[in-house]
Amino acid sequence: MSLADYIKLHHLDTVLSDTLNQCIKARAENPLRYMADSLLNKTTFDILHCKAYYVFDSRGVPTTEVAITTAKGVYRATCPSGSFQTLSEFVERRDDDPGKYNGRGVMRAVHEINEKISPLIVGKCATDQEQIDHILLENTSLVNVMYPVSVAVYKAGHDNTNGRYNAPLPILKVCETPGFQQQLCVVPVNKFNDHEEAVRMCVEVYHACPRICDTLVHGLSVLTKAISTVRHAGKVRIVVDMNASEFLTEDNYYEFDKTAKLNRDEMHAMYKRWTSEYPIEWIENPFDHEEAFEPRDYYLSSHPIHATQLFCLKPSQYGTVTRIKEVCKSFGSIIVSNRTGDTDDTFEYTLALELGAKYIRLGNVPRLNCLMRDLNLSN
Repeated sequence: MSLADYIKLHHLDTVLSDTLNQCIKARAENPLRYMADSLLNKTTFDILHCKAYYVFDSRGVPTTEVAITTAKGVYRATCPSGSFQTLSEFVERRDDDPGKYNGRGVMRAVHEINEKISPLIVGKCATDQEQIDHILLENTSLVNVMYPVSVAVYKAGHDNTNGRYNAPLPILKVCETPGFQQQLCVVPVNKFNDHEEAVRMCVEVYHACPRICDTLVHGLSVLTKAISTVRHAGKVRIVVDMNASEFLTEDNYYEFDKTAKLNRDEMHAMYKRWTSEYPIEWIENPFDHEEAFEPRDYYLSSHPIHATQLFCLKPSQYGTVTRIKEVCKSFGSIIVSNRTGDTDDTFEYTLALELGAKYIRLGNVPRLNCLMRDLNLSN
């Protein structure tokens, strides 16, 4: 192809001339930056490339990451992983090779994305989220295949979003039991509106409390004392993440703290006693995920079949961005939460903003920086 034909094919003479004229008309202070932005806005959101590879989650376990390339840039997303999966949740694909990462490698999932999924979505427009998510659901049932692709497409298709949203209140993990089954977090009270002050209070409690507690009851006592020590009583309350599925025995008893087996009624009584003795805002996953339980004002579930005041959304459980939004339509108040094996991807925060979530749980302190950056940029 000759140079003249190439210029004609891509209308370069017209595009460059129009861009230059716009720049001169605007008397741009930085003309090169003005023209670069103008040309970038003329590009499409078509997916040019989709590549998967593996990275590590916060536990040092391999997980999938996907890079979606459009003319506007490269957009990456990773797949977080839970310590366990519910029966209704999409499953992960692991390599089951005991010689590498104790069988927890993800090269089979990486291969499926690169060889099967990528050819199906390259050429599609990244703004067509529902169409691409439909393609994913038709061609895979594996969460570590579909989820990172769907999120990376979302990021690519929303590159020009400049809307402002109300920031969610932070939930910060403070300590956990030795078996890493239960976690204690702190959260500002409902009526708190100063988000920067809310983060400060949570972090100050974090510094006043040990990271590991001998038992959950010991942790509740220590954390309650820490809240008072830093003078935040009445402003910060406790969130208990029970992960009850982790200690449900085969005979349907809860082996709590490995000291006694409790049935469901006994667990109810224990929770009621806790809420009267400690400043508990709610108890998350108080019973097994697959067990229907009697609603309480202070119970919270990450499973939508349970009727609770708040819905704890763990995005990767639902596979695609489209399904996440569909699930959330039924709930007025939402907590967007990280998972046990999370990564440095802060998509949860982006999602919380779009959904208008009431709270955001991002795990460790550094991951709250996405909230801090947003607060500072909006001031």
